[in-house]
Amino acid sequence: DAGAYLLSPSFLAEISPHTLSAWLAPGIPSRPATFRGGAPIVRPRLPLCATRAHLLRELGVAADAAGGALPLVRSAGGSAVAMAAILADRLPGFRDVLTDPRTGSKVSFYKRAQIAAADLWASFRCLHAGRYSSRVENPCDFGDLEELTTFADYRVPQLLREEGVLMYSVDLARDVDAKKEISGVEEVLIRAATVVAVERLVGAIGTVVLGEGDDEGATSQTGEISAERRRDIARR
Repeated sequence: DAGAYLLSPSFLAEISPHTLSAWLAPGIPSRPATFRGGAPIVRPRLPLCATRAHLLRELGVAADAAGGALPLVRSAGGSAVAMAAILADRLPGFRDVLTDPRTGSKVSFYKRAQIAAADLWASFRCLHAGRYSSRVENPCDFGDLEELTTFADYRVPQLLREEGVLMYSVDLARDVDAKKEISGVEEVLIRAATVVAVERLVGAIGTVVLGEGDDEGATSQTGEISAERRRDIARR
């Protein structure tokens, strides 16, 4: 609409898939059509457009309720963990929680929420490295970024498996290699194993970078890396 600020909470809260597609289409290269049985299949310019528009509407509603995007970010109090928790709480589409079918317990991964917190940190960090550094507030100078886990999506376990870090059972490996959709307990276990594996890799890398073994308190019995050790690794 003429005169509308496209990133305002009120605009995002009402955005439709059609509007989003029209908005982003000029910057997204068209994908060539494929053919099946002689009939062309047109690939959409923006995959999952309806889902993306729905998530933007959730963001618009949450930001509007907080009084704007900046107050929403400020409410995290400079904490990446708090920022991820706020997004997971206020945006249902970011509430990445699976149920372990064996026990009924909830397992929270919060992939999107943690990615958003990390992206905010990186974006403001780049902004403050430029010529506006002295004039722009940085509400995303998170002091606990190292407390976030790896983003447990489908790409990370693929890489870990290729490198021999993760090993699947014969049945699970067959299903994954056949590109079958993985859900239920297998999905929970793959994603949980991904988080644990990356935590242990961080510890191993820290041992190499810092040139020392695991000192007392550096890691727990579960392989979790202490916050102090994470900070040491990050500084190096």
